[in-house]
Amino acid sequence: MNTEEIETKLAAWQADVSKLHSNIAELQNLIGYQLAHDGRELTGVTREKHLLAQAAEERLWTRVDLFSKLVAKIKTSYEELPTFGRGKAIEEITQLFDGDSIELPPEKVELESRDLFSDSKKVHKMSVATLRRLMSEDFQIIKDAYVKAGEAWEKVGAAISEQKKEVDRICAEERKFGKHDSADVVALSARLESTTRRWRNDPLGVTEDIKNDLAPYMQRANSFVASLAQARARIATDIQQAAAKLESLKALKVKALELHQGCVVEVDPKYQAKAPPSTRGLSDWLVKLNGYLAAESWDDAQYYFKEWQTLYDRLHEDTDAAVKFNQSLLDKRADLRHRFFEALAKYKGYEQRGMEIPKSVHTFTEKGQELVKGKVDLDEAERIIVSLEVKVAAICLEFDRKQGAAAK
Repeated sequence: MNTEEIETKLAAWQADVSKLHSNIAELQNLIGYQLAHDGRELTGVTREKHLLAQAAEERLWTRVDLFSKLVAKIKTSYEELPTFGRGKAIEEITQLFDGDSIELPPEKVELESRDLFSDSKKVHKMSVATLRRLMSEDFQIIKDAYVKAGEAWEKVGAAISEQKKEVDRICAEERKFGKHDSADVVALSARLESTTRRWRNDPLGVTEDIKNDLAPYMQRANSFVASLAQARARIATDIQQAAAKLESLKALKVKALELHQGCVVEVDPKYQAKAPPSTRGLSDWLVKLNGYLAAESWDDAQYYFKEWQTLYDRLHEDTDAAVKFNQSLLDKRADLRHRFFEALAKYKGYEQRGMEIPKSVHTFTEKGQELVKGKVDLDEAERIIVSLEVKVAAICLEFDRKQGAAAK
């Protein structure tokens, strides 16, 4: 090798040192690596993979250290190339690159394997090519273990979470119809819980198709709950829809309150913007209805649902009326502002064409500007704006007439 080749290869190996540290750091950030911790909680297949990965990681760090030290040694040797004997020094550097330049940690030689003059430890050497191959193999072992474990933790965990929603729904349905710890529902919950425990400690040992695994249990539990629901499906549906209606009414109430606040800020209080009625009574009743339903008090549930519906209809009508009334006030205010600025723009345009603006128009303009600010007196503002519109229309019409006569 010449000095240029040494520089090129040394730069490449220095870059390799940086890259391998970066890749190992990224590996250690894998969710599988993080969740495995020291492996004490792992069981089954995942524990076996983890133990292999731990051993590989220990070897990898030893070999990383050997490779890094060799690169540092080559760098120092190259930087200290002598003027005399330079060729021999380059040969030594070349040997570090290509020869068996990696000295492995000493291995103990058992007494029965020694003769009188043997060392108690034996040192082995290997080439960098061999070392790099072994490092790559160890890295692959670690990566395979934790990538697969991480994927299993995430994929199976997501599947368990999805199925848990369904199990929770079935349990809630069971309770809603006054039943607890029914055999089919208990069997389903127990199966999910046992699978979840195994997944936490051995994600690689659990089937990925959680849905299919639970299917027989889910079918029996669903059938049981369906049998409970058939007799009272109508009242259950009514009460479920009541919850949706209440949410819709609450949303309408929010809109009414927003419009009411807008009126408070922008419209004279004499117009008495309407505040929507409270929905708390409906919410309280709905809680009771669900209580009757859960207790299988079907007659009470049906009777009080009718009362709830009557109250809901009245509150919805009042809330909707508040929305419409408050919106009309704000729409009127917005329309008056629009008409005012439209009239203003009209006569300003004519003024640029040479039309003289009467003092009365300026007076209406000043009053209008005051009236459309802040809390607007809609009646007074409309009176002034109508007067301004009429006056502006008249003077503009007269100006157009005169302009037309002059053109002839």
